[in-house]
Amino acid sequence: MPAIARRPTLDDLFKLRPYTAIARISHRRNVARLLAGVPPYAIETMRRHHVPREWRICRFCQARGAVEDESHILFSCPDPALVAARELYFVDILAERPSALHIRRRVSDWAFLAMTLMDEHLVTTAAAFVHSTFEICKATPPYEILTDEDWAGVPEAV
Repeated sequence: MPAIARRPTLDDLFKLRPYTAIARISHRRNVARLLAGVPPYAIETMRRHHVPREWRICRFCQARGAVEDESHILFSCPDPALVAARELYFVDILAERPSALHIRRRVSDWAFLAMTLMDEHLVTTAAAFVHSTFEICKATPPYEILTDEDWAGVPEAV
């Protein structure tokens, strides 16, 4: 992450970002939820119930080590619906801006998502991707581990 060259002004802090003008309210709301750290992923929903972090495993992978957090759901979960959403996101971004492929190869997944959310021409596509992951997760109940016995029965990640 680059160093801040100067102290931000109030204008910098309160400047409207492209993701605040997303036309579809549900998409804008879900982007805001992701950025605020309250997605519908197990890492957050089960935290409220004091479930240990390592027990908040992915509802799709259902294996130890597959903690259902933002990085896992957005960038690495092998669930077919999430893979399809991820592929559509990248195809649509590259169709809109072919030069993004060069950037994509040089930056992290998070940096690329942040770049697309901050770009007024790509933000709608990025918001649709975030929204789709939220909807996919909402359609499948979380994998709940409530006891040590439940945890003992969870297979290791492959």
